[in-house]
Amino acid sequence: MKRTLLSAVMIAIVCLAFSQSGLPDLTFGDNGHVITNPGRNFNRAISVVVQSDGKILAAGSGQDLENNDFGADFAIVKCNSDGTLDQNFGTGGIVLTDLNNLSSDVAQDIALQSDGKVLVAGRTHAGNSFTDYSLAVVRYDADGTIDQTFGMGGKAFFPIISMDDYSYEVSMAIQSDGKILISGTTMALGYDTYITVRFTMDGLVDTSFGSNGKVITSLGESFDGNPNAIAIQPDGKILVGGVGVGPLSYGTWADFALVRYLPDGSPDSSFGINGIVLTPVVSGFSAEWVEDLALQSDGKIIAAGSTSEMNMSRMAVVRYNSDGTLDNSFGTSGIVLCLAGSSESNIQGVALTADEAITVVGSTKGQDADTYDFALLRFLSDGLPDNTFGSGGMVISDMNLVDGYSDVMIGVDGKIVTAGLTGNLAHQDFIVARYHDVTTGSPEAPDSFISIYPNPASDILSIRLTEHQHIRLQLQDLQGKQMLVSYPGSDLTSLNLTGLPDGVYLLIIEKDQKIVARKRIIRISR
Repeated sequence: MKRTLLSAVMIAIVCLAFSQSGLPDLTFGDNGHVITNPGRNFNRAISVVVQSDGKILAAGSGQDLENNDFGADFAIVKCNSDGTLDQNFGTGGIVLTDLNNLSSDVAQDIALQSDGKVLVAGRTHAGNSFTDYSLAVVRYDADGTIDQTFGMGGKAFFPIISMDDYSYEVSMAIQSDGKILISGTTMALGYDTYITVRFTMDGLVDTSFGSNGKVITSLGESFDGNPNAIAIQPDGKILVGGVGVGPLSYGTWADFALVRYLPDGSPDSSFGINGIVLTPVVSGFSAEWVEDLALQSDGKIIAAGSTSEMNMSRMAVVRYNSDGTLDNSFGTSGIVLCLAGSSESNIQGVALTADEAITVVGSTKGQDADTYDFALLRFLSDGLPDNTFGSGGMVISDMNLVDGYSDVMIGVDGKIVTAGLTGNLAHQDFIVARYHDVTTGSPEAPDSFISIYPNPASDILSIRLTEHQHIRLQLQDLQGKQMLVSYPGSDLTSLNLTGLPDGVYLLIIEKDQKIVARKRIIRISR
């Protein structure tokens, strides 16, 4: 009877623990989030990156007009790992950059170089007119000052052609050799086309790539194409994703569109048709577009975005095999469609955990007109909702009238970091938020490295390590609060759990101040 009761308690505790995934990390900022005004009326964080030390950089734009980007500036906010603004970065943790004397500048992607320098990419045009468009990338030193050794005065530009449209997106990826790839849209023969440009580490156009440093790709005769995401495969191939808009005769209007290039910029003939894959995500005449990409370790490709049909917008996640064919083992014939709480939901960013569960972020329409809520969702590797995450695989939260996440990244500690905007119809600010994830993320420590017994434990938890030098053990509750800490003096050590509430805890194993793994620990009193 006692054993049966103990088993029931264990099951209840484990189920409770699993239901905690997706909770805000209360050790970060104000109840798990940081809201920052970079100094304008309409501010939006569009891209986020997490340093190895846990510090977070979010990039986007700050502007005073809502309906266009006239007068916008690149904006970067840097937070410490606890959510306080990094006072050693820019002015109080904030950097605003006007690229060219009152130009209109929107940062849309951020990346870190191996030396700690920060790259921010976006688009720029003449201040109060839709002319003189360029792709732009700026390099900053770790303290937020512009690196004058990059390009011309820290900035690199590549001119593009635009027809009175300021909505195009720009994405960036850094190759293993440090060269920088930028994707965007340019006009060719009267249609929008994909353009990919490569810069050297010094910010110069790399003329060895494509045709004099650029590759322009049309998705078909009379097709418009707008890319929104870029990724580099381990073999050096370049994947760009966005939307392909066909003529009326095409029948499906706007589809998911992927293009893959060889490392030199030439089309990859092993992918789709001459390097191009167009996917009608839903049947009929509808709009569908890719917003972000993620690459699995087995070579499969995750494309995340949205669909817009009559009176309904849905989140869409599509998985492809490495040759561009749909992966029929995922969702329904390779496609997952989802509504997150309302008839209008969208995905802006995607990230994979260590075990390749799929985390997506975006927004969903609120209960009132013109209101939107944050949306954070988790799917298992087969496309099913992860019911251990939030409520039925979703975390929907309402902070202000207008809330939305634009990007997501999994930190080295397995926590989920998001960035976006929050505010109302008259003013919006940057938001960075961090969430717990106790079911995925950092891998469980292998038994060859650490063994723990007994588990469940009531009082003393014994821990045997294959090495103890420079090791730190930290026991956290599911809210991220530190309960115990130990610096083992030998390969055999122990933690005294006496006095801790019954429940599930995380044992964080650090080596040389970096998290290497974790173990779930169950404490049950006798």
